[in-house]
Amino acid sequence: MTSALKVIPAFLICQPNDASVVKTEFHFNEKQIKKGLLQMNEDAQSYLSREKFKEKFDSTYDIMYKYKFNKLLSSWKANISYSSSPETVLNNPNFKEIVKLGKIAIPLILEEIATQPSVLVWALNLITGRRISENNVSVSEASKLWVNWGKLQRLIG
Repeated sequence: MTSALKVIPAFLICQPNDASVVKTEFHFNEKQIKKGLLQMNEDAQSYLSREKFKEKFDSTYDIMYKYKFNKLLSSWKANISYSSSPETVLNNPNFKEIVKLGKIAIPLILEEIATQPSVLVWALNLITGRRISENNVSVSEASKLWVNWGKLQRLIG
């Protein structure tokens, strides 16, 4: 008689100092437990991204993404603090990773530029695929315009 299959959804942080999180699930039966063997399912990504599952763990996602964003932001600021070159800013690996976060980063960027206007507005341009103004505006003005846009979209309070 075969043992019933058990499923445990799990989040794994790859390294203690790393902000990346691997989403997976473990499938096992009683024999595997006795032998100490567990195998990862390749369909875990789609399982964990399903709406019902995501709703249940929204606060966990928010915390993880906020942590990752803040870590990238801190490193980015340290790396570009003395540079005014757009190429240096745009080619910085941390800036690229912030952009890769996509739409989930928008409210986090908006909260940041609301208190500290910065060239993070360029990340918003890249993520949203639009510019906040057709005219050339200062970083400070672009930050204000993006924050107002975010409030209108109810992305920030």
